[in-house]
Amino acid sequence: MDVQHESKLNNIIEETASLGIPPIEASSDGDSRTGLGPEQNISDTASSTSPTEVDKAPTEMGKDAQIPRRQGVFWPWSNISRWFQANTFTPLWLPTWLRYPVLGSLVAALLQIITIFITLWLVQLFPAFSVAGLLEILVVALIALTWGAVPSVVATLIGAALLEYVILPPHFSWTPMQPEDLVQVFLFLTVGLVMSIVASRIQGARRNAQELATSLETERARLDAILETVPDAVSIFDEKGKLVHLNRAGRGYVGPNRGNETLANIPQSYDIRKITGEPFPAEELPVVQALQGKTVSGVELRYLGAEERDRYVTVSVAPLLDAQGKMDGVVMITHDISEQR
Repeated sequence: MDVQHESKLNNIIEETASLGIPPIEASSDGDSRTGLGPEQNISDTASSTSPTEVDKAPTEMGKDAQIPRRQGVFWPWSNISRWFQANTFTPLWLPTWLRYPVLGSLVAALLQIITIFITLWLVQLFPAFSVAGLLEILVVALIALTWGAVPSVVATLIGAALLEYVILPPHFSWTPMQPEDLVQVFLFLTVGLVMSIVASRIQGARRNAQELATSLETERARLDAILETVPDAVSIFDEKGKLVHLNRAGRGYVGPNRGNETLANIPQSYDIRKITGEPFPAEELPVVQALQGKTVSGVELRYLGAEERDRYVTVSVAPLLDAQGKMDGVVMITHDISEQR
């Protein structure tokens, strides 16, 4: 599912509302524009402000006026901090009470300690072993894909420190590094940081896509539930005029053996006529007009219902457009007025 499907769902909701289905709105006791409750107004707020607070206002404004300039000096760091927050996450398979990024940093440190001693063992077992740092880079990649940016950077820094302290000779000592050792640590840091950034961004984009797909599925299920409870028949056609969805009331209107007809066969299959009894021209069918981009409301007609008797209805139809404004289908609302005849 993608943005096009989300746009289609939103269009269906908007068009059904415009054709007579009242929107579901949440009520509130307060005023959303002012943030005041039902019994609180601006004058009450003003009267509750003490003279001391009023006297402090210019001073507070003076302090606030310096904030942008003070923050402007550190704006690169704030952007970096926001990026790290946006690209740090926790694995969904963890229990809820363990879903904290700090756990990822602890796991990163523990894995680097384990792998550095494995590397030391390999170096001692095979003196010609010349790929020290390979397992540590693997840990960085694993942490980046699982926890994101911050823990993977922690894994990179800890891995570089342990590589210099434990692996590079002399072992277990902080001594000035030789040029080749300095290059090795520098390359480890560079590869680790690049891998942290790239892997965390890829995994973050994947998680965002999964969350979007889940959100769209939820919205679709919610829309289906709403359509099923509507007392009128709600029909959705694709851009070719094929019926793709019919709610419970609509299925009751047409019966169990109908509903799969093509647009060209609908007039004959349902014996659609005008209220006066004349055949309804195919080119004037509300669905046909909606597929041409027109919105039609309150068209009265009659057709042969599931009970093999005439059913009198009013039909309202509107086109559904995708995110690019192209025709994506039609939504039709059918209201039964047989009792009025």
